[in-house]
Amino acid sequence: MLNGDRVLYLVRLRNSDLVTANIQVGSTLPAVHTSIGKLLLAQLDQDELRDRISDASFPAQHGPNAKVSLDELRHELAQIREQGWAVQDEELAYGLRSVAGPISGPDGRVVAGVNLAVQARDWSAQRIVRELKPVVLATCAEISQLVSGGAA
Repeated sequence: MLNGDRVLYLVRLRNSDLVTANIQVGSTLPAVHTSIGKLLLAQLDQDELRDRISDASFPAQHGPNAKVSLDELRHELAQIREQGWAVQDEELAYGLRSVAGPISGPDGRVVAGVNLAVQARDWSAQRIVRELKPVVLATCAEISQLVSGGAA
């Protein structure tokens, strides 16, 4: 979920093959450099986005493909809003890629996200979209149905 300009992790299933930051329940990461964060930021209107994201939202330490300003990120957020999912391609850290999908509440609004992170050396961005995005989106649809009170 979004918490200010950061993503708050509510659940974490660890991939033992993936060596990343020690993310646990309650951990936060910069929303502008994560697939879940960008997915959630893409749902905000321009005023909310401007109120939430500042120059300080873009940390000095980041991966090689990270955007470094809101102006640089806006086009990608519009694309994410239109397609309904997001990727992170070595933006948070070198060697890390992820794909995220939305969790919708009973009113259909996106309230959270799910992501799957993998090592860049084993997974190209194209392979993630081709093979992992469908699994993530199917999982998100099931969770959204449960959140909305329906049976999966």
